[in-house]
Amino acid sequence: MSSHASCLLVATMLVVAACAGPVPDSIQSVSGAILQSVSGAILGGQPDMGHAAVMALSHPVGANDRVMCSGTVLHVQDRSALLLTAAHCVVTLDDAGDVRLPVTALPPDGIAITPGPVVANDLFLGRAFQAVAVAVPAGYNGHNGNPDDIALVRFVGAVPATPRLAALPLDHDQPHVGSAVTLVGFGRTEQAGQSGVRRMTSKSVGWLNANFIGFDQTDGHGVCQGDSGGPVLVTDGDHEAVAAVNSIARGTASAPCNEAGTTVRVSRAADLMTRMVAATPPALDCESCLQAEQAPGNACAAGNSCAGACAEYVRCIDGCSDGLCFFTCQAAHVAGAEQYAANLAGKGTCASARCTLVCPKAAGCTTVPGRPGQWAWSGVAVLALLRAMRIRFPKKRRRASM
Repeated sequence: MSSHASCLLVATMLVVAACAGPVPDSIQSVSGAILQSVSGAILGGQPDMGHAAVMALSHPVGANDRVMCSGTVLHVQDRSALLLTAAHCVVTLDDAGDVRLPVTALPPDGIAITPGPVVANDLFLGRAFQAVAVAVPAGYNGHNGNPDDIALVRFVGAVPATPRLAALPLDHDQPHVGSAVTLVGFGRTEQAGQSGVRRMTSKSVGWLNANFIGFDQTDGHGVCQGDSGGPVLVTDGDHEAVAAVNSIARGTASAPCNEAGTTVRVSRAADLMTRMVAATPPALDCESCLQAEQAPGNACAAGNSCAGACAEYVRCIDGCSDGLCFFTCQAAHVAGAEQYAANLAGKGTCASARCTLVCPKAAGCTTVPGRPGQWAWSGVAVLALLRAMRIRFPKKRRRASM
C-alpha cells in the first residue's frame, strides 16, 4: 500500500510505482485518513521543540475537516516568508482525498500555517499565519512518484526573529547512501492519538538519485501520514540544511508506513524558489497588511495583551494533548477564556488601525473589513475545537500507466 507522507485521511489506497530512479513498486502517500482525534506523526521519533522553522499547514475540506501537512520556512524577506512543502498538500482534492485532475493549486486564503509544536492548540487559539500565494511546479501531475511533488507557499507576518532553515546548495556533495539525516514532521506516529505534534527521528539514507532520497522504514523509524512536506535535514558545516521534502511512504494495510519512505530532493524547487523570491512584493498591500499585523509575533496577534487569568488560560490550553483537555481548561478558567475571546475579537480592529497608510477608508470608517473568504477564528468556539480535532491527510493519485 502506499500513502503520501504529508497529510491525514482515513482510507489508504493501493498505488502503482512511479518513475525516475529506484522508486519502490508501490508507495503509500504520507497523507492519510480522517481522524476523529489528532493522531499520527514521525514514526519511532520524539517530540521536537528545536526545529521551530518546521511548521504545519492546513486548509479546510468539507464542513468540519482540515487537511494537514508539514513544511519548512526557507526564506524571509521583510514581512513575507516562503514555506517549502509537498505539492500534493496545496492542490485541490476530491471527496476521497485524492488529488483532483487537472491539478489546481488551492486558493491561498484558506491555508493556515501554524508555528507551534502542537497543531490543535494553535488552531484552537487562533495562532496562525495567512498564506497569500501558492506555487506548484508545472510538471506536477498528482501521481505518486512524481519528482515535482514540491511546492512553495508565501505567507505574511514574518518578523526578523521568524525561524528559517537553508536549502542544501545545489553543488553540495551530500548526502550519500548511509549518511545520517533527521526527519521532521507533524504526521502519524506508531501510537494512536499523537498526530499533529512536531516530531523528529534519525535515519540513514538507503538510496538516492538526482530527484529522490529514500529510506528503509522496517526499523520502525520514518515518515508517515501528515509528515508530507516536512524536511529531510543534513548537517552542512555548522548548521542544518534541508536536503529533501517528505513525499511518500510504503507499507501494508495494517501498517501503511512500515516499509519505506521516499522524499523529493530540494533541488527540484530551485527554479520555483528563484521565481517566488523575485515575485515577493517590496511592500504589503492592504489585505496582506491586515493579515500580517494579526499573525503570530506581530502587534495584533492573538494573546498579545493576554495577562493574568487570560495568560493562565493560554498556558492551560498549551499543555493539552486532547480535546477533553480543551473543555477542562475552559471550565477551570472561565474568566481567562472570556478575556482571550475578547482579545481575539479585537485583532481586526487593531490591524485596521495599524494599516491605515495602505488601506483606504471604508465609507468614512477607519476599520477596513477583512477580505472575502478570510477564515476567522473564535478560540473558544466548540466548532473550532471539532475542526482542530478532525484532521485529514491528503492522498496522491494512482499512477497512470507509462
